[in-house]
Amino acid sequence: MVKLRKTMKKLIFILLMYTYCLTNIALSAPLSTLFPVNSKRAFSRVLTRHCHLNQKYVQHTLKSIRYNPDVIKSITHPAEKKSWNWYKKHFITNKRIKNGLRYWHKHKQALNYARRHYGINPSIIVAIIGIETQYGKKQGRYFILNALGTLAFHYPPRTKFFQTELANYLIIASQHRWGNIHSSYAGAFGIPQFMPNSYRQFGVSYQKKRSPDLIYNNRDAILSIANFLNKKGWNRNQYIVLDIKRPSNVTFSQLIQHPKQSLAWYQKHRIITHAHANPNTPVRLISLSSQTTEQHWLALPNFECIMHYNPRIKYAMAVYTLSRILQHEIHHERRYR
Repeated sequence: MVKLRKTMKKLIFILLMYTYCLTNIALSAPLSTLFPVNSKRAFSRVLTRHCHLNQKYVQHTLKSIRYNPDVIKSITHPAEKKSWNWYKKHFITNKRIKNGLRYWHKHKQALNYARRHYGINPSIIVAIIGIETQYGKKQGRYFILNALGTLAFHYPPRTKFFQTELANYLIIASQHRWGNIHSSYAGAFGIPQFMPNSYRQFGVSYQKKRSPDLIYNNRDAILSIANFLNKKGWNRNQYIVLDIKRPSNVTFSQLIQHPKQSLAWYQKHRIITHAHANPNTPVRLISLSSQTTEQHWLALPNFECIMHYNPRIKYAMAVYTLSRILQHEIHHERRYR
């Protein structure tokens, strides 16, 4: 009986691993090489043959997709570029700071784990979640299947990209019972607003031997953001940006046109920093304009890691600014306990 039980356990483990490998086989052979295709029928064939998804599941899901013209309007007519003043006013609010501190305290165990194992400061993770979804409360207003399906089959400029993302989402959804969840118009979803491909690449679970759930599980979301930044090259011992001071006769408009240079290069051009850093560190000069002044910083590689999340300098600076405030408040709390 003991031998029989051990044999059954081994068989169950093998079957579980086999199922896991089948549903994740597309990671070893990039899905992007299979697309684009010219119809939903062809799309279904790709997923059933190459990704080993159930044919009825795929066909039923594709039939449920409804074309949403607002998605096309949003992607073809993006909102005007917001000013740095707008970013600060919109994202750096007392409410967002207060809720960020509450979120930090509630999930401090997962945040501390992320710091130890991935080298990411909790303040950065909390700031990203706060800006992306207001700490998981607002995960988008579009049904994800309609958003991704509309772009996959009705937006020719990026058909390949969005068909790949839709395929990735169907692979993920086959492992969960989410229903038609909400996302951004481009299909970013969950607490950290990952695209499906990023979800599969960087999503990790706080509990071993369980698929990551970034829709409802904050601990999984926290570790997945940490894993994302870590894989993008985050350095736990490095600054994010450096405040600078310049002599009055230095023209920033000329320096800002230069590509990335070493910190030593900027120091030779009389750009003075307020902190000590490795002179060989690659940095670039960034600028943000407010209503009355123009502010400048030297951005280090960690700043660019944040920009992998969103390529706008204003977004990355909003994350950095909110994280600094949260960090200051946490230190203040600990000091006066």
